[in-house]
Amino acid sequence: MQVANLVRADGPPLGVFRKDPEPQRDLALHRHDNVELVLVTAGTGEHRTEGGAWPLRRGDVFAIPVGMAHGYARTAGLHLVNLGYDPRRLSVPLARLAALPGYAALCVVEPRLRRHQAFAGHLHLDEAALAAVLAPLAELEAELAQRAPGWEMAAEGWLLQILVRLARGYAACSRPQAQVALRLSAVVAHIERNLDARLDQERLARIGNLSRPTLQRLFAAAYGMPVMRYVRAARLARARELLDGGLAVAEAARRTGFADPSYFARAFRRELAHAPGARRRFSRSAATATSPG
Repeated sequence: MQVANLVRADGPPLGVFRKDPEPQRDLALHRHDNVELVLVTAGTGEHRTEGGAWPLRRGDVFAIPVGMAHGYARTAGLHLVNLGYDPRRLSVPLARLAALPGYAALCVVEPRLRRHQAFAGHLHLDEAALAAVLAPLAELEAELAQRAPGWEMAAEGWLLQILVRLARGYAACSRPQAQVALRLSAVVAHIERNLDARLDQERLARIGNLSRPTLQRLFAAAYGMPVMRYVRAARLARARELLDGGLAVAEAARRTGFADPSYFARAFRRELAHAPGARRRFSRSAATATSPG
């Protein structure tokens, strides 16, 4: 399947792309190595993924995560604005954005639940809200085109403003399907903020205002795993980051909720194929080798 990146590895980590003045034509399934936010400004069509196809109209906003296949069909005067960005190369505080339930629901949870909700949980902007997003998008385009001194910081500032506005818009959605995505994203945000605390299914279900069976079903649909397996994976991923930063093994275990260092070592080795001590030693050796001397 074709990979059609909106953001080049040797260019800015973000960009705005329009089909202007020509409309978007039918387009086969393809993938991106960057996040893509799509705003529909005119016309109709179908948005296609490997999980189905859904109708589009002016004001629709949806996210395409890294690696998700998508395309368009039955287009009729369809005009889109595509905002692409590489989260790995941005300096904006995406980790803080991820703690906003609206952002996580829009960019992470809704795309993963799309096939189960028939696109009914996506964001739709009225005319005033759409105009409030298109205005900073135009400013972002101007910064990218003119490249005046400081354009990189200005462009990322406009991107942050756009993402916050879209997150707020999603958080205000009242449709039941959107509320499901918001509840699940609130659970994920709580997990990510509290990896060092006790996390159990009962408490997580209460935080999302969901029953335990519903929480498990939604997690399986969105993340392909049970909720407690996600908790363990998130803890181990954070522990790896801490070890890469030079933190001692016992302290990395404590900060990620592993009360038993022996269990931490076994879980780390099983999931990541090497012992935590070896990971820390390798990271320290790599840092020493690359430091100026």
